[in-house]
Amino acid sequence: MSSLIKPYIRDSLVNLMATEEDAADFYQRVPRLPAITLNPLQHSDLMLLLTGAYTPLTGYMGQADYVSVLAQMRLSNGDAWMYPLTLPVPIRLAQTLNLGQSVALKNGHDEVLAILTVTEIYRAQPALEAQALGAALVFGHEVDWYVAGTVVGIHTQHHYDFIDDYRYPAQLRAHFTARGWGNVLAFQTAQPVHRGALAFMLRAAAQNQAGLLMQPMTGGKLSTQSAYYPTIRSYHALMARLSPLTTVMSLSPNYPRRGGVREILHRAIISRNEGCSHLIVGGEACASGANRRGRDVLEGDAFHQVEQHIQEIGVKLIPYPRMVYVEDKAQHLPLEEAPKDAYKLVLTADEVKRRLQADLPIPDWYTFPEVLQEMRIAYPPRIASGFAVLMSGVAGVGKTSLALALSEVLGAAGARKVTVLDNQTLSGYPGLVNNLDIIALLVSALVRQGGIVICALEIATLATRRSIRNATQLEGGYFEIALTAPASVCAGRLARKGRSVVEASDYEVSEQIELLIDTSIMDIAQALQRIVLKLEQDGYV
Repeated sequence: MSSLIKPYIRDSLVNLMATEEDAADFYQRVPRLPAITLNPLQHSDLMLLLTGAYTPLTGYMGQADYVSVLAQMRLSNGDAWMYPLTLPVPIRLAQTLNLGQSVALKNGHDEVLAILTVTEIYRAQPALEAQALGAALVFGHEVDWYVAGTVVGIHTQHHYDFIDDYRYPAQLRAHFTARGWGNVLAFQTAQPVHRGALAFMLRAAAQNQAGLLMQPMTGGKLSTQSAYYPTIRSYHALMARLSPLTTVMSLSPNYPRRGGVREILHRAIISRNEGCSHLIVGGEACASGANRRGRDVLEGDAFHQVEQHIQEIGVKLIPYPRMVYVEDKAQHLPLEEAPKDAYKLVLTADEVKRRLQADLPIPDWYTFPEVLQEMRIAYPPRIASGFAVLMSGVAGVGKTSLALALSEVLGAAGARKVTVLDNQTLSGYPGLVNNLDIIALLVSALVRQGGIVICALEIATLATRRSIRNATQLEGGYFEIALTAPASVCAGRLARKGRSVVEASDYEVSEQIELLIDTSIMDIAQALQRIVLKLEQDGYV
């Protein structure tokens, strides 16, 4: 019986978890320690570190490793590594920490997960990060400080949803060994698996004489999205069609990143530590339409520059082809294997989502009935979905008046509850009006529950409106109605209400809007007609 591939770099997985005796001692010390509360992405990285998925790392990187990984995709000792594992801290906390000091690492529920022993404190290099990782460089933003050090885990995250589906690297290795698997093929994704993808996975597993590991990613903010639970249940439905002798499912705390070379090799390192010898590359929907096939990525110039990295990581990358449905054969095949004169069918992820939201049929050849049932829960018809309407514009342009009128129209039209967020509504909550992060969370939460939100707050900055849009579109529809009027008209309206004129010079115009309405030449009834027509056109009313 062939043995599993060894962990990356080491002969065994890194074990950072404290013994029960040591954990009890750490718990007694926790109240006296400074603490850092991790955001969802940092929390996921810590889980990958503590469970050995990030072997050979034993903690957060120092400056030498940080710079080397960004510049060369290698640790300072020469080992291939794709992303810097860093822990940002506020400058005030950084100034109070000393080398050798212990710091408690907590999740968002105030649970202590690990203890960090500080070995280095250094300043981030945002320009280098932007160049290497493709992240946006935000000017005027206070530069982060990073804390490096070794980590000891007290406990991993408690899960109450899919308790039996979380298997960490040591558990996966034990499972593979018990099954007698030598080769293991991994497929990591945050999306449902349909007929074509499953056909390719089973074929690739057979060709490589490998067991199949399907790994839905659950890290970062994925578990807070409305499609999360239906997606995981769709995997359960799929597993009922497969034999436990050939396939296993395990939820991974990993999360999607920016794609490209770094992410693929990052996943390969995690897969190797989990005992996987092969990794499927591609097969996930891409909004831009690019890199639909794994070969599109693996044959790119960027990959030719990291051939040595790939060899060192030692996981065989299996490119996902462009799968098509050949109607004459009633079979899913890679495009290059399909008969040239055969009638081929393809559905993109965007088209499937459009059909679901329009309550249109999805062909049986595309997916399985039980998977489709979960997808309809994840993407209900737009007529039953929540959505938000943001009235944007300077003070005095008429946001509140139009918002209140629209709330009456939509309230009378259907069963969905309508919430108006304006300065008057929130006047009893002085801490809320100016907390735009909470406003964004509130809007997306109401939309997620199938409600209608009409927002008429003074939101001058483009970045904030973009943040609200991005958060809301994960849960439902979003419409920004940009209102405009001459400054003299706005000033007159404010004067009639006894309000002082507000300078509009600080207002940033949105680059993406659904409608533009000039309230100086269009009355409320006319504006309502245009808005409702747009909502009808997009299927929300």
